[in-house]
Amino acid sequence: MKNPPLDFSPMAPEEYVADLKALGLAVSHADKTRNPRRSAAYLFGFSPRESRYYASGRRQIPHAIAALIRILVALHYTPDQIASAGTASAQESGSCPA
Repeated sequence: MKNPPLDFSPMAPEEYVADLKALGLAVSHADKTRNPRRSAAYLFGFSPRESRYYASGRRQIPHAIAALIRILVALHYTPDQIASAGTASAQESGSCPA
């Protein structure tokens, strides 16, 4: 499988929302799901309000978050895969009990 090219251009709010939808994630806890673990805010470690600001265009989406989201979309990740990758990373670094 050929690796997709990385896009480091700024992410538009519409792209942010569409990519989160493609990943099966809500923008924040209050969006269409009662499971906060299915929200971008929870999985990427920022507040639900901040995620809503990104979606509305009130704040620019950080380049690192934009790149990560684009990579996850290109690799067709699911919310469970994203969450388990974060948990495994935290356990390896010792910041999360096993």
